[in-house]
Amino acid sequence: MKKLATLLAMATVSGCAQKMPEYDAGPVISQFNAVFNQNNDAGSERGFPVQPSNVKAACQVTYTGTQAPDIEALRWYGDCLNGEASGLGLAVITTGGKKSISVEYLTPGGANDLAYYQHKTPFDAYNIGVGDKNGFSGKSLMLNREGGYVSPIEGYFNFDKNEKITWSLLQSDISGATTYMKMDRTGTGLALSVINDYTNNVAQNIRIGQQGNILLEAVKLQNGAVVTLQNGQYLNAQSILPFVSAHLSEVDRKLVTAPGAYAEATRKIAELKNTLCPGNDNDNEDVTAFCDDRPFAAYQHDFERSAQAFKSGQQQRLASIENQRAEALRQQQIQQQNYDALNASFAQLNQTSQQLQRNAMQNMQTYTPPSVTLPNTNQTSIYTCQEVSNWSYCRQQR
Repeated sequence: MKKLATLLAMATVSGCAQKMPEYDAGPVISQFNAVFNQNNDAGSERGFPVQPSNVKAACQVTYTGTQAPDIEALRWYGDCLNGEASGLGLAVITTGGKKSISVEYLTPGGANDLAYYQHKTPFDAYNIGVGDKNGFSGKSLMLNREGGYVSPIEGYFNFDKNEKITWSLLQSDISGATTYMKMDRTGTGLALSVINDYTNNVAQNIRIGQQGNILLEAVKLQNGAVVTLQNGQYLNAQSILPFVSAHLSEVDRKLVTAPGAYAEATRKIAELKNTLCPGNDNDNEDVTAFCDDRPFAAYQHDFERSAQAFKSGQQQRLASIENQRAEALRQQQIQQQNYDALNASFAQLNQTSQQLQRNAMQNMQTYTPPSVTLPNTNQTSIYTCQEVSNWSYCRQQR
């Protein structure tokens, strides 16, 4: 998520409206297709009987698989028939030091066993639905602990044991973000998260992974641009959308039966509680934990803090958006004022020029040129001369 946050911030600052080089989706698609749901055939399955530690008489629980289950401890709270656990009961399993509680309907040999409820206590994750030899479908409840806060996530899932694929749709109760996923048993799959937050620049987050490792991470921004960061360069990843859509478009169809499975499971859980809980009186820790279990009841204060933090972050983003809009409007107004002032200057200059032209025309119409007397260049000068002694004195007459 930290890498994604950096990508989003940098993509926003850099301006995705710029022309970006195209991302070549071909190699990732080929790699994904080569490994998705491959090599999942681990051999034929068979039954492995396990004796519950809390039952003295023979009361085996049969687990079906390709190899013996890694069960450190098993406790069964239900009926036994002909040396086998039978009917609706509570199974408490410890594996790798981690405990899970499940409500199951067990049958001889395990061929027609049904699971209704799984609570993985270390993670406080729940699967509530109907499971059999063909798969498991129902509702998931889990916790999101990212960002220093705890928030609830719930949604529907369908695991097809024959196809060995899980389809799921999960939604955050606080942020409203919805994630569509398709995953095989090795952790290879696709996820598309729809953010559903108008204050977030990101509309969708796209991930393609192989066995838990990210092959591609891209974001779809609110303006429709799809961006991925590869080797320090932003690329236009629109080409990956048809591939992702083709895989995830089947999620809704695969989850059609999940709500009904969840409803059936809640009835079976209530039926078992009516059987086990009235006479328990807190004598048995396992049964008490099941009877008193209210998913996520202990996290309500954390959920409130998470909701407040999300709302505060949303308000801050909204304030930032409003500030950006106000600044953009202010800059637009300044540009308009400058434009208006320039237009006014041009108009004044044009008016002055026109006035000068009008004045010049008026002056030309009223102007009388002065009278000019030209000298007569053909006129002959006349002189009168008088001889005095040895000198001559002359005077010009005209």
